[in-house]
Amino acid sequence: MAIPEIVRNNLVVSIVAGLFGALITAVVAKLHSKTARLRYSVRVEKIATSADDPIFGSVKTTWGNSPVRNLYMATVEIENSSTRDFENAEFKIYTAKDTFILNESGQMANKPYAVLWSPSYRQSLTVPTGKTPSPTQQETYHHTREYQIPVFNRADILHLNYLCTRPNDDVVPGIWVGTQIKGARLDFRFVANVIFGVPVQDAAIRGLVISAITVVVSGFYLHNIWFASGISAFIAAGGQIWGAGEYKVERWL
Repeated sequence: MAIPEIVRNNLVVSIVAGLFGALITAVVAKLHSKTARLRYSVRVEKIATSADDPIFGSVKTTWGNSPVRNLYMATVEIENSSTRDFENAEFKIYTAKDTFILNESGQMANKPYAVLWSPSYRQSLTVPTGKTPSPTQQETYHHTREYQIPVFNRADILHLNYLCTRPNDDVVPGIWVGTQIKGARLDFRFVANVIFGVPVQDAAIRGLVISAITVVVSGFYLHNIWFASGISAFIAAGGQIWGAGEYKVERWL
């Protein structure tokens, strides 16, 4: 079958290809901007435990002047992994019924700004001079936090640390994050370990891809089998390191 003259014209083909590429890019960008994806992780570490042993000795853990069964440090990270920036972003931290927040600290990664409670939350915990917190205020303080972030830019990471306890058992405390940011979806992400500040699971996946590409490229372009094998083995041995580096470059881009 003869190829039409218009198809053989490189200029026309280039223009059509460019328009098609622009259309696909616009559609993808539009779909991507519909819902911004945020993600959070929670890492909990036990830092103290009370124990009564009449033979080998006892350990007492206290908060203020009151004994507590255990103490945990819970670290919450909220990351803006989308391509959008947000103003006055609000996040709510809430715990399981048997988890009590005792104290907190927070900051934005690599930025010298304090993390403040939302005005409505601060107002709900206002205690008149000379008075003590009401039971409702105690419940609110020990089980929830609400924050308002003036500017939450893309790639920003919010670090929140909570000293908490479970008075009735030694189960790992349950802490979650919620938000009502318009057009945003907040997903939980399990993070077991990190390497150079990058979740191991992300680094491992990217490391496998880099190793596979190295094997394919070495097989095609390196004719010395020992040299090709050595390069592939070297890349595979440090797969998580290369993956962590690729992840950081990807986030920077």
